[in-house]
Amino acid sequence: MNPDWTPIENIFLQFPGYNCVACSPRHAFGFRLKFYHDPERGAVVAPLTPREDMAGYPGILHGGFQAMLMDEVCGWAALHLAGKIVFTASLTLRFAKPMHTGVPALVCARIDKAGSRLVKATSWIEAEGERKAESEGSFYNPTLPEFAAATGADPVPGVYLPYLR
Repeated sequence: MNPDWTPIENIFLQFPGYNCVACSPRHAFGFRLKFYHDPERGAVVAPLTPREDMAGYPGILHGGFQAMLMDEVCGWAALHLAGKIVFTASLTLRFAKPMHTGVPALVCARIDKAGSRLVKATSWIEAEGERKAESEGSFYNPTLPEFAAATGADPVPGVYLPYLR
């Protein structure tokens, strides 16, 4: 980890039943991502080394996992950089080069625009000195009732209230 990076607290550890395959530290086979603010990139970043059991073709991280990783880091960028919990509205991906398993990588996202309801973000995966994949997305900041209905949280823990519309 770069000493200039600031760790981002995982506020979802308090969420009932939290077991995100991307970021839960307790998920049995997930990525267990930790997120940081990288001021040099103006982005939220998450270092990882993908395991071979996450491959599509031998030695290549499955594109679905790459999409999930870029979607996830956008959500954390919205939380940390825009102060909003979001749901994905749309995500457009481009896979540039194979992302190899067993190779250290960095998943990054920045906020391009943050409105009252929508956040626009860009994400990418860096490894071996180059961009392996990138995405652009729109993310929806729900109201308290929308968040409660979508997640089943009743009541919604108070820690999330400042991040909802």
